[in-house]
Amino acid sequence: MQDKMYGLLEKIYTELNIFRQETNDRFENIENRIGNLEGKVENIENRIGNLE
Repeated sequence: MQDKMYGLLEKIYTELNIFRQETNDRFENIENRIGNLEGKVENIENRIGNLE
């Protein structure tokens, strides 16, 4: 009985670690995309400032 419980706990732990890593990767990707957008907005603002 204890072996089954430890086996299930190990599976849950493994799945949670995989989920955590996937979630971290997604948020990192989103943060990178936001950073790229911020850079593009700054470029546009600079171009508009140069036109004025």
